[in-house]
Amino acid sequence: MKESRWTLWVKTMQAWMYVYENYLDRGDWFFKADDDCYANMHFIREMVKNIDPDIPMSLGRRLQLGGTPGKYHAFLSGGPGQLASRGAVKRMGQRVQESFNNWELPLVSPSDLQTSRTLSKVGVPVVSSLDSLTRNRFIVLGLDMEHTLRREAYKNLRIPFWLFTYSSDTRELHDCCSERWVGTHYVQHTEMYAIYNQHHVQCRNPLLEYPYLDFHAKPTDDVVTMETVNQSFTD
Repeated sequence: MKESRWTLWVKTMQAWMYVYENYLDRGDWFFKADDDCYANMHFIREMVKNIDPDIPMSLGRRLQLGGTPGKYHAFLSGGPGQLASRGAVKRMGQRVQESFNNWELPLVSPSDLQTSRTLSKVGVPVVSSLDSLTRNRFIVLGLDMEHTLRREAYKNLRIPFWLFTYSSDTRELHDCCSERWVGTHYVQHTEMYAIYNQHHVQCRNPLLEYPYLDFHAKPTDDVVTMETVNQSFTD
């Protein structure tokens, strides 16, 4: 098969099965991300601390084909990372071993959409990870881009900007994202070192400046709850 992003789903499929067959008993949660994603593992742990990892679910930047919740298929954007519980990986692995037809085909398709379709096909919900202020924890366009995003700037486009189509709950400017974000896309390697070092030495940055993180805030109860998970089954 020709190497391209449109056949990336084949590799993704094999990677999830490898995790199922070799690492299932070595972790509670499994994080899949692009190579230009930066993840805050501390905030990931904080986000899921009240969730049983044996309950099948996946979390990330939840998008809707068509932008209307409940009407079109929900999927998780791959760029800022996708988080799967042990229960999700177990169910997916078992169902695929039972029948290869449980993979959502065709294979020539964006890997994030196909992953979410396969998870949904075997009964694993894609769960919203918004914080209590309905801000995103997974940053799909990159930090600076999302913190400067305004609908007004795109209103005259002949084709609507894709994020507003697929994510009707996207908020503008600095209201877009949690200061305890867990994953962001389009990060250069030099930026990764900078963010890591700032976190490591607990550098105190203004919250409205890059990387828009609150390293010093005390742990909160602003976590994903079972109420959120249960709601995702009905969306």
